[in-house]
Amino acid sequence: MARTFYRIVRHNPPTREDFLSNAAMYPHVRVIPSLESQWSGLSMFDSREQTARAVALLPVRGLSIAELALPEEQIASGSFTVLGEPTPDDTADLVSIDAVPEVYELWDFGSANLLAAYDTEADALADVYAMIALNEENVTGTWLLARTAGKESTPVAVGAALAERAIERNNR
Repeated sequence: MARTFYRIVRHNPPTREDFLSNAAMYPHVRVIPSLESQWSGLSMFDSREQTARAVALLPVRGLSIAELALPEEQIASGSFTVLGEPTPDDTADLVSIDAVPEVYELWDFGSANLLAAYDTEADALADVYAMIALNEENVTGTWLLARTAGKESTPVAVGAALAERAIERNNR
C-alpha cells in the first residue's frame, strides 16, 4: 500500500538531484553513528503544511514541493526518512507545513535533508561538534540548526556560526 509524502525540491520539474541522500551528495564526509540512518535517507513530510513551513524557514533548500506516493517498505519507522536510491524513472507531481512540540532540527540545506531532531540545543550542538571532530569545521557549511515550537521555526545558527557555537559549547 502506498502512502503520500512531500519533499522540498529545487527544480520544477524535479530532477534526480532533488532525490539524493546526503550520503550520495557528500560521499567524502565521515558520519557519527547517531546520524548514519538520516544521512542515507531523504527527508520528507507527511503534510503539505509541514513542508511549506520548512520552505519558509530557509527557502535556499528549494521552493517547490513534490508529492510522492511511496510503498510502506521504503519508509523508516516514525522518522519519515525514505530509504533507497532514486531510479531514473522517478517522477513527482508538484504541489505546493503543522508544527511539533519544541524541537531543535539540524538541516542540511545543500541536500534539503533533515539530519536529526533533538529535544535540546545542547544535544544538537554535541552532534555538530562530533561531526566537526570527525571531518573539519566546514562540514557545517550548508547546515542550519533551527528551533521549532508550535508553528514557528526560528534559525539558531547557520554554517560557520553553527560550528563556532558547537565548539564554544564543547569548550565550556
